[in-house]
Amino acid sequence: RVAYDSIMEEKPDLILLDIQMPRQTGADLFRRLRNQKELRDIPVVVVSGIPSRRLAVSRDVPVLDKPVDEEQLLTLVRELLP
Repeated sequence: RVAYDSIMEEKPDLILLDIQMPRQTGADLFRRLRNQKELRDIPVVVVSGIPSRRLAVSRDVPVLDKPVDEEQLLTLVRELLP
């Protein structure tokens, strides 16, 4: 709930989302974001060390493996942000 509340308050330009989180799963948070009109267009990048993470979110969301390759992340951020 903390992550969701922070996103609602801040309205970030991009969200780096881990699938494994302390109080809720990243997949739950992702679905919740996609159901909110004011949040659904914020680009999301999944960052995870879980092998089956692709099943947890829609296929149109980029997924990066942990440990994250910095250059790959920066390239992706440049592509997703205007």
